[in-house]
Amino acid sequence: MAAASGPQVAIVDGRIEGKIVDHVEAYLGIPYGADTGGAHRFQAPRPPEKWTGVRAATAMGKRCPQTDHKVPHDLIKFSADPAGEDCLVLNVWTPSRAKPHRPVMVWIHGGGYGFGSANDPLYDGAGLARNEGVVVVSLNHRLNALGYLNLGIDGAPANVGQLDIVQALRWIKANIARFGGDPANVTVFGQSGGGAKISVLLAMPTAEGLFHKAIIESGGSLKEQTPAEALAQRDKLLARLNLKTTEAAKLRDVPLADLTAAVDAVGILSFKPWIDGQTVPRQLFTPDAPKAAARIPLLIGTARDEATSILIANPMWPKMDEAMVRTAITPMVGAPNVDRTMAAYKARRPTDTASQIFASIFTDYGFTHSAQVLAARQAANNGGAVWMYRTDWQTPVLGGALRSPHGIELPFLFDALATSPELVGATPPAAMVRMFQHSFATFARTGVPSGGGLPSWPRYETGRRQTMVYDQVPHLVADPDPAIRALWDGITGEAATSPAASQ
Repeated sequence: MAAASGPQVAIVDGRIEGKIVDHVEAYLGIPYGADTGGAHRFQAPRPPEKWTGVRAATAMGKRCPQTDHKVPHDLIKFSADPAGEDCLVLNVWTPSRAKPHRPVMVWIHGGGYGFGSANDPLYDGAGLARNEGVVVVSLNHRLNALGYLNLGIDGAPANVGQLDIVQALRWIKANIARFGGDPANVTVFGQSGGGAKISVLLAMPTAEGLFHKAIIESGGSLKEQTPAEALAQRDKLLARLNLKTTEAAKLRDVPLADLTAAVDAVGILSFKPWIDGQTVPRQLFTPDAPKAAARIPLLIGTARDEATSILIANPMWPKMDEAMVRTAITPMVGAPNVDRTMAAYKARRPTDTASQIFASIFTDYGFTHSAQVLAARQAANNGGAVWMYRTDWQTPVLGGALRSPHGIELPFLFDALATSPELVGATPPAAMVRMFQHSFATFARTGVPSGGGLPSWPRYETGRRQTMVYDQVPHLVADPDPAIRALWDGITGEAATSPAASQ
């Protein structure tokens, strides 16, 4: 417990003391759930224990268990803070508690469903809170097998990593007014895996009413694992630990270090949400999806060259010739579609090298088309309010090889240019900080993205597909790259319109 020296807030569970950071009150490492270790491993989250006195909230809490991850060239830096099963913590940044009813923006971190945390240095919420007058919250939740394992045991909770996020949202509803936030105006926003988790939240009955708007950055998810697919991952984990398929209950007793090592050996990103019939009752954005999702205004977008930050780790990528590209894309598009895919991408950017063509195909395969389908289904099938964007600003780092990579918007969104030179270079356009922050915060405030130097931004509808392009000179484009979109519609069978609209 702490002696009084910083700002204090009395929350439901006790009194906490934070600190002042850049003219913003910061309250860090606040427990929103109890320890998930021991007998509580794989169980639904529980409320935290109450405390007496004043609890220090001046340092980040533990990350949830994972193996450490490093991105090539430090493009994105991940925290190396201690990890443990007592990790259900969140952080709050507020510009002032004196002015109530501020919009609340809840950040869900990336790293797939396998790694990452709110502790990652890029996600400091002080700049966004200070510049835009919003209350920013970030949180840690269980990941990989600890958050998404199908135990295959009757009555066992499912998708507890998602239930953790719901528990955090319940904490926010109960407490955020004490920080100057409006519990009736909560926006969830996340990038990559964080965006995918938000896609799942939109299909969860237990999350209904806990948030009111959503921003999905480079992470729309359309289809989750079946129970059988999730059970197959469990069986691989059991085999790695020399356990039989009838001994899944023993996973609760495996030492954390051994379990984490086994998860890493199986594949830390292979454990993900699955359709369990209760927590996640059905596939996302289908005609029978919960209609509550239609009431959630949605802002969704991608970067134009998402895959480059992934491919840069492979020394063979810059050396690819057309034959290598054809071989590499065959599993993505199918052998009958290789010729027309190559022709379409050559026409799209005629001066691109083979390696650049591959990066573009990989980007649209992994990110762009799913975002387009998600936006179109939400707009046309559910009648939801949707806005689409694309980030085109090209970073000069690594000789410009990355173009507009995965995560390029994050230093602008969090006003972290000074600490992100590896991603944005030494002299990024500072005006794009306000462009991202103000338009995203205005969306959180009003449900419509605007301001920050952007032109008027209409909703995304399947007729015109208006898309805001974030660049030094932002501009609106109707249906960018329609030939490429049509190509992927044909390849995937997931036309970028809703099933209802296409009948």
